[in-house]
Amino acid sequence: MEETPTDEPRLTLTWRLRPCTMDLRKCTFVVAVIVGFGLIVLLLWHDPFLALLSVVILVGSLHNYFFASTYSLSSKGVEIRGLFGTQKKEWSSFKSFWVDSGGVSLSPFRRRSWLEHYRGMRLLVSGNRGEVVDFVTHAMGKESQRG
Repeated sequence: MEETPTDEPRLTLTWRLRPCTMDLRKCTFVVAVIVGFGLIVLLLWHDPFLALLSVVILVGSLHNYFFASTYSLSSKGVEIRGLFGTQKKEWSSFKSFWVDSGGVSLSPFRRRSWLEHYRGMRLLVSGNRGEVVDFVTHAMGKESQRG
């Protein structure tokens, strides 16, 4: 039986991504900086607990980089599940989106705004870039895409 191509994307699209595994050199540099900072704290204050606490705080602040997030797109909206919580938004809360080499940014504004990094959502992609772009384009409409 032969499948016929359709313009309809799948009902849901789910993927899991851990950004630190995408660029080993960058990850090694970040880990070296964090360990180095912990060593500096240890040398200056001679307190292993404070050094460990500083490393834990730095790793925690970069949890989206070190730990995996699960991205789910559906006909209703977008969901991002991370280590410390879940973000959910419906497609109607976004007015525009743009695509770059790292992923797709969804914005609640029609034009560029410095607030979109706080109010929008960022969908990181790896090998599924085309599939994610197609899904978002179908869900939001081609006219909402901007450079």
